[in-house]
Amino acid sequence: MDGSTLSPFSFHTLIYKGSCQHQRLRKYDEDGNITNVKEVLGGHGFVTGASVIRKDKTIAKITGFNGEFVLLSTKDGPLKTSYKSFLNHEWGTFKAKNAVEFLTDLEKISFMKSEKGKIEYIKAAIQCEVWTMARQETGLHWLQMSTKPKNVIVGPTDIAKGKLRLYPCTWQVVQKAKGASPSANVVLGEYLQGFEFSLAPVWFNETDAVGIPFWHVSSSHDPSMANMVLKDTGKVTPWTGNPADMKIKIPFMTNTTALAAGTVLCIYKEKPNKTAPALEALVPVPKRLKGKHAE
Repeated sequence: MDGSTLSPFSFHTLIYKGSCQHQRLRKYDEDGNITNVKEVLGGHGFVTGASVIRKDKTIAKITGFNGEFVLLSTKDGPLKTSYKSFLNHEWGTFKAKNAVEFLTDLEKISFMKSEKGKIEYIKAAIQCEVWTMARQETGLHWLQMSTKPKNVIVGPTDIAKGKLRLYPCTWQVVQKAKGASPSANVVLGEYLQGFEFSLAPVWFNETDAVGIPFWHVSSSHDPSMANMVLKDTGKVTPWTGNPADMKIKIPFMTNTTALAAGTVLCIYKEKPNKTAPALEALVPVPKRLKGKHAE
């Protein structure tokens, strides 16, 4: 020590006694001014880019810090003010409203250009056609459904050839990638960008009390067992941009022969061509030599 008088601020630091969130280590110079202005104000949310408003409704944006000054951008141009005005609660932060943005040429993003809009329109149109075709089903009064041990459709009386007309009625129109396994679905053809629509089965259940014969017709890999056939392969014409141009065809099942009383309805189902996976070849183990020839 040389005996000269030193400011206590030259070697002491103080902790601001605000909330825990805002506590920052304050460093002072010999004149009592805070030297780490940016850090201290940052603890209160006054950071570069923050929108701030003064008690007199002056609005500004913090653009930086320079010594004891806070640099501001205002409608009147760049300004600066002392950091002390921020610590004295003359300023507060606020979330500035986003500038108004406009989308131009709304025709390019109209509903008619929406892919999802097209898909939902087609699904709705398919559903309407299903309901229309459901009114044209024939022969239901000749049929019975056995519910145990499994659902099968039986003709309890003689039925002449071609008198049955069963449609895949459903309230589930499914859109899937072209070529995906249709399972029990009835595929309704290709959509413009490689998608297909299909009618998903609705199985009988006592809760809904709905029984749709189409979905419960038995199937066989033996063509001689079949007495039903699927006619008019379902399709949807590609989207042209004009809904009036779209045509939908719903397939139906009909009986190919006259059916005697008690005949179970059956349709031919091609056997899937499953190729057995190649198995690793077994390699014989050479016999172990005995006696003097053994190693």
